[in-house]
Amino acid sequence: MRKINKFRIIIISLISMGFILTYFIMFYYINALYPQNKRIIYKNGEPFVTQNAEFLIKDAVLLSMRDIQKDKGLIEILQNNSGYLSEKDLNFALIQIVVKNPTKDDIKVDLTAFHLESGSFSLQFYYPLVMYYNNCGMYVNLSKGEEKELKIPVPISSGQFLSYNAENIKNRDYYLVCALYPQKIMAEIKLNNAVAK
Repeated sequence: MRKINKFRIIIISLISMGFILTYFIMFYYINALYPQNKRIIYKNGEPFVTQNAEFLIKDAVLLSMRDIQKDKGLIEILQNNSGYLSEKDLNFALIQIVVKNPTKDDIKVDLTAFHLESGSFSLQFYYPLVMYYNNCGMYVNLSKGEEKELKIPVPISSGQFLSYNAENIKNRDYYLVCALYPQKIMAEIKLNNAVAK
């Protein structure tokens, strides 16, 4: 009986050691195969290239709820397509981006790859709002040498932050993130002009 118990303990120990060894081997293998992405941060106003297009953040303002309510078309879009208006502390980061095609071919820029990031806050562009401000969807076609200016609104409210203070929301570090892997491409955004209230 004791031999059977010892045999079971040895088998269970060997199987456990096998699982632990396999875990560590796979952990190092996966991390070697997919290393941590490298961050590339462009300063505010510095042009950057992604998806074969050249981007420049021309300006960024923070629209308060009062500013949003002045735009009847925007209010209608929000009422019909989202629940954002139910948030009393709603603000919009309105980012003006110049997109240029420096290539000799026609290109299509995919805006679904972009998002605004600040600490724990991360939000992709919202299709109905991109359509409202630019009369285009999330894919922007550019012919050879063509340049377009886009206004990209991103809703910001307390529900999207782990730690939120409406008074200093404008002073946070914001980044336009346009690629995550193998390089995380980020462009710094400085919100100015309007003040959130």
